[in-house]
Amino acid sequence: MCAFYNQNRMKVEAIGRKVTIPDNDYAKLMYYLSCVGSVINYDKMDILGDYDRYYLLNADQKDIILKTCEVLNPKIFINAGAFIVDEKLLPGNNSNQFYQITDQRIGIHINQHIMIGGRSVKVLKVMACNINWLNNYYINPIKNIHRVKNFAFCFAKALMDASKEEEEECIIW
Repeated sequence: MCAFYNQNRMKVEAIGRKVTIPDNDYAKLMYYLSCVGSVINYDKMDILGDYDRYYLLNADQKDIILKTCEVLNPKIFINAGAFIVDEKLLPGNNSNQFYQITDQRIGIHINQHIMIGGRSVKVLKVMACNINWLNNYYINPIKNIHRVKNFAFCFAKALMDASKEEEEECIIW
């Protein structure tokens, strides 16, 4: 981070609000993107992070959400210090918490830039979370979606193979 810690000058303020996330893998990924959008200044995050309206997504939008989540992997933000996986930073039963860091003496927000996809983005806030948060809103939804896509692909392939066999059988008869 681009700041030196000085007890008299730095202010760390917990910010954020309680939200309810629908029990849907795409809604959870959209919430993840919403959190990413709160931490960095990345274009189009509002559209991808509207998790309350996940049911309006078409197939192309679902693919965009999945691919965007894969590009904006939590490892990037953990390595940059924008996501901090630490239970001690979470108040109460929260699984994540946002923090704004401000230099009180000169009244500026402390930030840094990180590279994502060859583009420099500014870190606006820091988010603390626990491993359960990462599992619930990133890892498990991506695994579930890939599992469903793989099943659908295998099922469609099996149907196509079965229909080819029927065609071949008809030709023989």
